[in-house]
Amino acid sequence: MNGNYDFIVIGRGITGNTTAHYIKLLEPTSRVLLVDKYETCCKGNSGKSAEKVRDTLASKVGRALARTSIRQFQEIQKGHDIGLNLMGYLWLMSEEQFEKNQRAIQDMQDNNVRLRIYDSDQLHKNLPQLAYLDAEAKRLGLPEAQLGMLGLDCGSIDPILLTRYHEAKFRELGGEVVGNKEVTGFVLKKDGALTVQEFPDDKVYGVRVNGDLVYADRAVVSAVGAWSGKLLE
Repeated sequence: MNGNYDFIVIGRGITGNTTAHYIKLLEPTSRVLLVDKYETCCKGNSGKSAEKVRDTLASKVGRALARTSIRQFQEIQKGHDIGLNLMGYLWLMSEEQFEKNQRAIQDMQDNNVRLRIYDSDQLHKNLPQLAYLDAEAKRLGLPEAQLGMLGLDCGSIDPILLTRYHEAKFRELGGEVVGNKEVTGFVLKKDGALTVQEFPDDKVYGVRVNGDLVYADRAVVSAVGAWSGKLLE
């Protein structure tokens, strides 16, 4: 790890590795550093992910992002195992809940989200274990499952395999990965000052890593999720 890069990406989870990979892909001559306090990738939130992917979203922007991601995952899966399995995602609803969400469901169908709707008879025929769940729901005072909505292009993915894929591609492109190096703050002045209150240029010049200053000529990307606030303390 030398003292100057074009881009510094903090965090080796799915966000950090994907960002670093695509920066290097789009700008192959750039010097990109991917740094993390842990020895290997996915030691934070990415490794604890729920591992689910779905395009059944009410937001048009959310649907567009999700569907683009799913298509990209499908392309990656053709040559690299990232644990993608689009087995579907089933929502169970009462008639009241279904009616309440009818507008959103119709909007998804109008925008080519692949859904399959099941009535009560179809649900209980295909899922006989629902009889037990219905009894449990009644005991807990919850509504009975009377309708089902199956998202056909939904399923699961292995976030660790996906992250490793992006990190491997980043390395192949000449990106530099450094582990066991904790970023403890941002460099907010060219002279290395770290005081948040003094932010004269409205720019982050680099990071402090284990006491050393490492500079980024173009951008610093924080991809550490909930831990971002600690870098500003």
